[in-house]
Amino acid sequence: MPKKKRIFGKNSIKDEKPRKKLKSDPDLRANNTIDYYKLINYELKRKIGDYLPRKIFNYKLFSSIKPAEKVSCCTNEGSYGSEAIYNIEFSKDNKILIAAGAKSEISLFDPLSYQKINSVDSKHTDGVNCLTFLDSRLFTTSSDDQTIAIWDIRNLSSRVSTLTGHTGWVKDVSYMPQSNCLISSAFDDTVRVWNINDFEKDGCVKSEQVLDIKYLTRTKLSQDCSKLVAATTSGHFFVIDNIDLEFLKIDANCELQKFLYESPNIPKMTKSRKRNRIEFIIDFPLNSNPWCITSVKTHPNSKSVISRYSSEVDHSEWTVVHDIKENFANETNSNRLKYFISEPSAAPGYIKELSFNEDGSLICSPFGNSIRFLAFNKKCDSEPIDGNKPCCLEEINFVTFHNFPVLTARFAFGLPLVASGCLGGHVCFYQTRF
Repeated sequence: MPKKKRIFGKNSIKDEKPRKKLKSDPDLRANNTIDYYKLINYELKRKIGDYLPRKIFNYKLFSSIKPAEKVSCCTNEGSYGSEAIYNIEFSKDNKILIAAGAKSEISLFDPLSYQKINSVDSKHTDGVNCLTFLDSRLFTTSSDDQTIAIWDIRNLSSRVSTLTGHTGWVKDVSYMPQSNCLISSAFDDTVRVWNINDFEKDGCVKSEQVLDIKYLTRTKLSQDCSKLVAATTSGHFFVIDNIDLEFLKIDANCELQKFLYESPNIPKMTKSRKRNRIEFIIDFPLNSNPWCITSVKTHPNSKSVISRYSSEVDHSEWTVVHDIKENFANETNSNRLKYFISEPSAAPGYIKELSFNEDGSLICSPFGNSIRFLAFNKKCDSEPIDGNKPCCLEEINFVTFHNFPVLTARFAFGLPLVASGCLGGHVCFYQTRF
């Protein structure tokens, strides 16, 4: 019997046979071997049409996406909560998908075969909340045990380093490649900066606390590393623009304390300063006062941010898109809310992680036991359109594959491939089928 192998295309499984060279694509003919990633893109373009604009191409790809494979990360099938997958991330080259969650173990998958290829005891003593790739081989895990670990995917037998300094659950780690620094935030209400160029003799890395923000939930660095977005359980949501880590502690802390606690209902913005300038985002959909902002993701163009929160009024959940490009001409808060949509209140108390695709034209959102694809409009434009009135996000497609509520979903880089993780400890893969 010939071996079975998964490929993208009309059929999900085909006999593994030698492929002919593709004469029309010279990049796929070297040394009688075929780059599988290029082959996928080649076959998709041949089916859909290479001539189509990117936004139509994206619409056709993700409106046709279907379940492909479900893989369990846990030993106890169907356990609820104790085996939950909190976060999944693709490596920069799409060769590895890593999943982590309530168990301290991290699981590695081959995204093209959907097979679990490795499982590593991370040595964290509590759940792993966040995975961050620094490049195609280095990544970090952050945990409720108050530590951050740095790993090299080529040797997972031991950590590269362990970062200690937080005194609460570590929920976010962002990487600033220009300075080779990590920016982390935790439920100890602090933001810390770690210079991973500066290792101590014992392998430890020193950190500096740069921000103190009461009720802090999440922080996220923009793709161009020029902005830091922060959110709290009390519904405060703000942007620090033109980030300068050297002066962030001096510039921002005093003003944040004053703005957050002295008169929180007045629109506020720092004046006459470009460096580390703060703006509070205060416009949200009507009758949906933000109570706990739990998920934040910046757009690839760094000009907008998507967030998910629970409403203080009825604990309903909302996904919203705000414009965060610089606009300080009149020194007053402008209308930042651009798009919104209500979400199901499945698995209350758990964070639901959102994601953008590579060009920012689509959003993947946990939707009960499903994932849902959202766009700014039916044309799948890659940037929010400026307008005076906020609009509802367009639903492009939704796919149900899990038996438990979905907590996290991610797009692969440049491929019509999506993965998601749920409360039951399963990772599901989705691919385009025509």
